[in-house]
Amino acid sequence: MRVVVTGASGFIGSHLVDDLLSCNNNVIGVSRSYGYLSTKALNNPSFTFIGLDLLQNLEMLDFSDVDVVINLASQQPRNELKWADYYLSNTEMVGLLWQKSKDASVKQFITVSSTSLYDFSFAGVIKESSNVSPTNFYGLSKYTGEQLIQIYSKSDLSSPQTTVLRFPSVFGRNHFGGFLYTYLKEAVANKDIDVFNHGKSLRNVLHVSDAVKAIRRTIEFQSQLEKTLTLLVGSNDSMSTFDIANDVIKALQSTSQITRVSKALANDGDVLLDLTKMKSILSINTMSVSEGILRYVEEMKSEV
Repeated sequence: MRVVVTGASGFIGSHLVDDLLSCNNNVIGVSRSYGYLSTKALNNPSFTFIGLDLLQNLEMLDFSDVDVVINLASQQPRNELKWADYYLSNTEMVGLLWQKSKDASVKQFITVSSTSLYDFSFAGVIKESSNVSPTNFYGLSKYTGEQLIQIYSKSDLSSPQTTVLRFPSVFGRNHFGGFLYTYLKEAVANKDIDVFNHGKSLRNVLHVSDAVKAIRRTIEFQSQLEKTLTLLVGSNDSMSTFDIANDVIKALQSTSQITRVSKALANDGDVLLDLTKMKSILSINTMSVSEGILRYVEEMKSEV
């Protein structure tokens, strides 16, 4: 199978490239730099790297004879960015990639979205059909990108099978950001760890190996999927930030102490995901948060 991965050198993309190559696929990785791509991938004759900026040179991409396009290219949140920055990468570019896929008769288009398009401050347990209420430009841009390609897909019978996968925070080897990495750094240094909202907030965080598994299964089940599909993907459970910090400390045998801080962050509700649809359609089970943390600590303790 011939697969294009945009954002191939990023955190999730580099893991996905390795996985796809291990399954004997021909992979075309598109990114501005080599980033986290492994030496093994770069030396694999079944891998082709195309170094370009999609926003500037999309017309240079050729999707001829491509079976699947997986879009992982995304503008991640940064304080200095404006709506136009998010719109160009997370909405307009997704639509252009979908159109290019359709014009080349690509069989399947997969794009990764985010659970950040929900307002967890009052959301309760989230399903795919739950009300969407983005609280920032990033979440809004991801949602408008989803909507754009779903409208395209439903209005064109010749379009590729189109799947949107909504991920929560993803962590694993080579992920150097987010609250879990902060806990890891503090625990390695035997420093005390602050947990906000008294450590009561529940989090669903997904290990990158499960994120990759969900993408691979989406490809494998392509012929059985609805023409247009949206799926929530997450860990098998949610866990309080206090217990997450405690698991990190135990795994490292650290002397760190946990400080319960009253301050709550914006949109700091519990992240509870109903994964019934994912398990039914993709026939997969994902790790618990605790299982993912143990793997993450082993992968990263020497990198901190």
